[in-house]
Amino acid sequence: MKKEIHPTYYLESQIVCACGNKMTIGSTKEKMETEICSQCHPFYTGTTQSFKGGRVEKFQSRMMKRQELQDKINQKEKPAKKSSSQKPTQKLQDIATSSHAKIVETKSSTQPAKKASTKKTKAEKE
Repeated sequence: MKKEIHPTYYLESQIVCACGNKMTIGSTKEKMETEICSQCHPFYTGTTQSFKGGRVEKFQSRMMKRQELQDKINQKEKPAKKSSSQKPTQKLQDIATSSHAKIVETKSSTQPAKKASTKKTKAEKE
């Protein structure tokens, strides 16, 4: 270590909290003051206030209401079952093929006609 460039280290430096608690530690400052310590902080003392209407509780209540509404809707739809001869996957395939055919038709009808080549061959040049 180089001499005369380091601050003085105090082995018994005093830390004083706003609540009156005093601690002795090693530091480069002889005296320090703090606003809160482990003796007065609510987390360490166990005197935390119970929060009313927190975000988690609000979220859970919204989700419960949503689930209740969804259950009511599902109950209304159950008696009215649709009878169909085709399987659901078959219906989807039919829809997909018919829409694909429409897309192919519209693409082919909207494409412009190809222009005739303007390049002359060697035979035409002579």
